Amino acid sequence: MNNSIAQFKFPYRMVHDVFIVGSGTSLVDFNYQRLARVISIALNDAVKHFLPNWHIFSDNNLAKRYLDMDPWPELKVVTQKAGRDALIKGKHWRDRADRVYTFNRVGKIDKMLAPEDFYVNRTVATGAICLARLLGARRIYLLGIDAYCRPDRYYCDREDGKPVKQYPTEVRPDGRLVQVKRHGEWVKEMQALKDWLVARGECTGKHPAPGVYNLSEFSEVTAWDKVPIDEVLP
Repeated sequence: MNNSIAQFKFPYRMVHDVFIVGSGTSLVDFNYQRLARVISIALNDAVKHFLPNWHIFSDNNLAKRYLDMDPWPELKVVTQKAGRDALIKGKHWRDRADRVYTFNRVGKIDKMLAPEDFYVNRTVATGAICLARLLGARRIYLLGIDAYCRPDRYYCDREDGKPVKQYPTEVRPDGRLVQVKRHGEWVKEMQALKDWLVARGECTGKHPAPGVYNLSEFSEVTAWDKVPIDEVLP
């Protein structure tokens, strides 16, 4: 059984906003308790920092990181079939397989034809937007999806996570590091998804209209309008 995400019955369709949370360095000092009362989707290892409603990862090899994670009652996972097969072998997931859903990864935006088709290439954040859209989110907010890193860390929780050396890097005036190829692909893919949504009459207004918004002040992702985080999270 694949347990496709298209089969899930969404109880809060078109009612709530959804917050998508990454592991970018803009969240180094972030208080995750601010997310306690919102519907949230954690990307990859962001699930280690708070208790989201949803956890999405695309790289099947990441499943082994979460085998020993004891899931809380509200947590549901979305991944590819091979990732699901690996995850439900874990001791905490064997009896919770019904809470692990699958999506179909498509690498070209025009191949998103079915509800379970998620556009994912270099960043699973695009897949999370597809998931939030499927949930029927009124507004989608992005946190920690920066497309940059700091000299002392690549992720918000690891000081030893220095930038991957094989990628050419530009230094911004404030010291932020942008990996031209790696982060540049994120920017392009986000813009492709934005154009696809606009062509369908979505994401055409300004905040607080329904749409996708970026809460990372200095994010290099330019597809989505930026909104001060304090406007939407107490």
